[in-house]
Amino acid sequence: MLGRSIRSLEMLTPSYTHNEVSRFFGRFLIGLLVFELLYYGVLLQGGGIGSVLRANASLAGAVYGWLGREVWVDGVVLQGEDFRVIVQRGCDGLQPLGILLAALLSLPTGWRNRFAAMVVGTAFVLALNLARLLSLCQVAAEWPESFELVHLDLWQPAFLAMTLLFWLVWALRSLPRGPFAEEIRCPA
Repeated sequence: MLGRSIRSLEMLTPSYTHNEVSRFFGRFLIGLLVFELLYYGVLLQGGGIGSVLRANASLAGAVYGWLGREVWVDGVVLQGEDFRVIVQRGCDGLQPLGILLAALLSLPTGWRNRFAAMVVGTAFVLALNLARLLSLCQVAAEWPESFELVHLDLWQPAFLAMTLLFWLVWALRSLPRGPFAEEIRCPA
């Protein structure tokens, strides 16, 4: 019984050669290198990161205010009556976005699918970062003693895990399956 289940699973999953796996990781590493060069060489050195951080703070402040909370935005500072959050480098979601885009570009699938994945993935990471900033404002207002715990110990690994999960789901939907994938139906 177990042997039959394993064989069925093998037919559903693609069989990739060493070259295909090496090609994926090679593309992924090149994509990461290009992103890091752009991030550190252009965005940080050129001062563009300040604009990105101010845009994040402005958007978070607008949404937080729209949700009924009083908030003032001054550059990268979100200030409420009972909290103050400073949006700093690393609070922009760009590093996880760069990793995700490099991984999506490395998938052995068509360019149309890659482009769609990059658009949806970028929107996902930006929305996730906005949710993170909003929740951190709320934590700073309601439970200021827990801010560092939530900021560093909960949100950072959760952000990376959710970004990885997005990539895994997209990859599993996009990659070709084994030759009998349509014939074998797993019980619901």
